[in-house]
Amino acid sequence: ILYQIETRQGNLDESIRITSEALEHYKADKSLKFQALAYGSLGNAYYRKGLYPKALENYIAAIKLYEELGNKSGMANNTGNI
Repeated sequence: ILYQIETRQGNLDESIRITSEALEHYKADKSLKFQALAYGSLGNAYYRKGLYPKALENYIAAIKLYEELGNKSGMANNTGNI
């Protein structure tokens, strides 16, 4: 939730930092759902910064995880962001 606040306030670098740290914890916990959410959030932040290749990289990572989870809604949401 903190990353959302930072993103909405335009603090994109801080949002990316917070989300990247969270992603590392989710990887350690092997929490695919939260990894996918984090990748999607990173994609959104990079998109807002105009870093489109990084945004695409993160959206694709989220889509792959959602596919693995069988989460069609997550896949569709991130595909729509591309």
